[in-house]
Amino acid sequence: MSKITNLLTTIVLALVIFSCSKSKDGSPAPASASVIGKWTFGALGIKTDVKTIEASIAEIRKLDPETGDGLGKSSYEFKADGKAITIDDGKTENGKYVIDASKKFITITSDTDIDPNTKKLEITKYEIITLTATNLVLGLTTVTQKNADGEFSSGNKEEDFINYFIGLIVFSAKGLDTDAEFEKAKTIQILIKLVK
Repeated sequence: MSKITNLLTTIVLALVIFSCSKSKDGSPAPASASVIGKWTFGALGIKTDVKTIEASIAEIRKLDPETGDGLGKSSYEFKADGKAITIDDGKTENGKYVIDASKKFITITSDTDIDPNTKKLEITKYEIITLTATNLVLGLTTVTQKNADGEFSSGNKEEDFINYFIGLIVFSAKGLDTDAEFEKAKTIQILIKLVK
């Protein structure tokens, strides 16, 4: 795979290792909805204050076959005991997940990845956008700030790169002008759609 494809696959896998629950209207997910089970990638998306755009794995595959194939072969399994397992190209990564009391956020702690800033195990918090029996949509941190160059900036260079790179893939897969789309937006949030 190309260096960019490997980087994207690594980034997305690190972001999606774990997940949980919320309905589309913002209320907690029904008691019957659960993250427990095996999930695969369905799509990547970007939500701005202007619109929400989703690119399926098939659309991403047309744009970049290696990235689409890598995402299409990835799977995530969430256990009832709070453990999470990611499998990608035979490589297994383990971690733990916790869902907050409101069922609107999930916090994931990697068993192996170290945060380069804190030198501790990486901890990531995701918003649970949707959770049904067959669909799980996770949202990364919503970014509302732009830097002096007019680019979205969360204050974390790695997050900013992830936001731009996934946005670039989604906008490009839909045939949109990435720079124009980012310029129009006042807020952005990356969405990751998993399916059972």
